[in-house]
Amino acid sequence: MTVDQFFWMLARVAGLGSYAALAVALVTGIALRTAVLDWLGSNRALRSLHQYTTVLWVPLAVVHLAALLLDRTSRIALTAPTSATPSCPRSPGRPPRCSSCSG
Repeated sequence: MTVDQFFWMLARVAGLGSYAALAVALVTGIALRTAVLDWLGSNRALRSLHQYTTVLWVPLAVVHLAALLLDRTSRIALTAPTSATPSCPRSPGRPPRCSSCSG
C-alpha cells in the first residue's frame, strides 16, 4: 500500500466513521428527549452511547479533513484565491461589466 492509497483510505474511513457517529449521536439524543420513546430516557447505556458519540465525531472529522488535505488523489489544497474580483465569463481576466458582455 502506497502513502497515497493510505491517505485515500484514511480519509474515507474517518469520514464514514464521523458521519456514523454523528448520526448515532443525533438519533440517541432524540430518543432521550422525545416523549414517544420515554422508556429509553432512563436507559444509562443509551445516555452513555449518546455522550460518547457526541464527542467521537469531532476528532474523526478532523482526521478526515487532514487526510483529504494530505491525499494527492483528492487534489484539495489550501491555496489563496487568485483574484478578489470576479472575471467576465466570456473573456477571463476582465471586470464583470466588460464591453463583450451584454448588461
